[in-house]
Amino acid sequence: MSGWGDRRLHLVVGLNKAKDAAAFLNPLLPHAATAWAVAEDGQHAALPVEAVIAASGGFAQAGPRVADALRAIPQDGRPARVLICGSLYLAGEVLKQDG
Repeated sequence: MSGWGDRRLHLVVGLNKAKDAAAFLNPLLPHAATAWAVAEDGQHAALPVEAVIAASGGFAQAGPRVADALRAIPQDGRPARVLICGSLYLAGEVLKQDG
């Protein structure tokens, strides 16, 4: 991530209940301009959005779904990166979405 200082970083995070959310988030949050906690419908093993927010120390905001989070990312004309991360199940849900 050290080479990513040229653009703002926006995190979209959905985690499995089995993950240590704070341990996952702690290395990422110092680099993030925003963080969005998400849990897609039908993901019974997903950590609740509120738990992801708590693990972020209150930094993350509720998405609460990936599409909502992506719409909420500030569009200020500056180059940015969006990192969707946390769970392979979340990645699968994202890949299933159109557009």
